[in-house]
This record gives sequence, C-alpha cells and structure tokens, in this order.
Amino acid sequence: MMARPWMPLYIADYRADTSHLDAAEHGAYLLLIMHYWTTGGLPGDDRQLARIACMTAAEWRRARLTIAAFFDPGWRHKRIDRELARVDETSSKYAERAKKAASKRWSKQDDKHASSMLGAPEPQPHPEKNGGDGGDAQARDPDPLGRPEPAQEPALPAQPASLITPEAHALADELAAIAGVGAGPDTPPGWCGAAHRVQAWLSRGWTRDAVLIGARASMARKRDGPPGGVGYFEPAIAREIAAQAKPIPEVVTLPAKTIHGDPHGSYRQGRGDGFAAIAAHYAARATGGG
Repeated sequence: MMARPWMPLYIADYRADTSHLDAAEHGAYLLLIMHYWTTGGLPGDDRQLARIACMTAAEWRRARLTIAAFFDPGWRHKRIDRELARVDETSSKYAERAKKAASKRWSKQDDKHASSMLGAPEPQPHPEKNGGDGGDAQARDPDPLGRPEPAQEPALPAQPASLITPEAHALADELAAIAGVGAGPDTPPGWCGAAHRVQAWLSRGWTRDAVLIGARASMARKRDGPPGGVGYFEPAIAREIAAQAKPIPEVVTLPAKTIHGDPHGSYRQGRGDGFAAIAAHYAARATGGG
C-alpha cells in the first residue's frame, strides 16, 4: 500500500455536512475517516469501530446510527474512495514519468559513449598493484564503453523513533490494572493516551516504583469506582516523589541523667525529684537516722 502522509479535508463541505453532530460525534467521525484514509477501509466489527473512535461500547451504540449515515453498506465512503483513487493514480503517473525519463537519459549516454569508442584501441590489462610482487589486489577494469558508474540512490529517511517508550506503555497497562479498567478494546475513552502521560512522568525522572506506590495509595483511598483517567494518580505520585526526596532525619543521642545521693541517705534525680528527696529526709529522721 502506498504511503499517504496527508489527507485532504474540505472545511466548508465538512462543516455543511456535519453541522448536526455534537462534539463526541465529530471526534468519532474524524477518527474513523482518518483510519479509513490510512488503511483503505474500516472493519465491520462494532467493538473495533468503537475502539477506533475512542468510545465506550455504550457511547458507540448511541452514536452509531448518526455516524453510519455518512457511509455506504460495508462502511464504505464514496468520497474518500474517489480521493484515494485520484491520489494513487497521480502517484503512479509521476512514478512512470520518472522511470521513462531515467531510461531515456541512460539510453542517450550509451549511444554517445558507443560512438566515441569506435576505432579506439582495445584497453590493455592493468598491472597488479605494487608492481605485481606479492600483491593480489588489482585495479578494477573500467567500463568498456566508458560509462560513468550510476549514482547511488539517496537513502530513504529513517523512520522517526516513537516518542513513547515500551517502558511507558507497560507502566500505563500496570496503572490501568491498578485502577480496575479494561485494556485493549475495553479501554475507556478517558484512558486513551495514558502512555503519553506516563512518558511525561518518566521524562521528569519519576521512577516506576514511585509511580506504582503513589497509584496504589491513591486507589486505597478512593471509594467511588475507577478514576476517569491516568491523570487522577498524578497528585498522589507527586507526594510520593516529594516524600522520597526528603532527607533522612538525623538521630541525636541524649546524655544519660546522673543520680546524686545526699549525706542523709536521700536521693534526688535532678530538680524534678525535689519532693521525693524531702519526704525521704523526714522519713529518715523519724526512724532515728537524723
């Protein structure tokens, strides 16, 4: 299938045809026609269509009849099919034109060099490199017609690397499991793009362990069902990151208290034991010790 990096969108026509749609239906319809443009069609399964439209099964059931009115049976779209055919035809014409131009250019070069070589002496074999003593590398014979070597085709640009790492995708799936939401076609719309948010956290230096600890702590306090999106966990994760960044408290050892004895056999332990020392003093006198 030919790559189609852009899709024509006629704004005036689109607005005229879709003025009755609400915001959710606009988004679903645009996602469906973009998928159609990229792949050449749409699946017939409602679960897959809901997934492409980033809708829940219930939302898709409500919007399906309205959106299906833009398509023919089998989810075919006449206008997009015409645009696809026109783009493919134009691309094929350009490719064929370039092929013919290249063939003609090489044919002219072959005729020119063949004419210039008529009557020329036969090319002599080239001596071996380094005078032939021990070297086995030989200079390559030139083209008999003297044609230049064809220029190498420019290398195709490398595909840009994905901005979302596998680690972010895996962590987003773990967070969805902690939240108790489905994965794949059952993912709620609010969780579409969770990996993008998780990638932003990882890019800030937030670790996987801290993210999971914060998410579990957040869910332990939640009593009203799953969160609407992965962003619900962010405040709890930020608190966990801040707690981990705090310095460990320094432990200070206090000196032990010293117990002093008085000459009358009474004891005091600092100022707080004054009354006990007085009582002991009078008790000693009463028994004849004073």
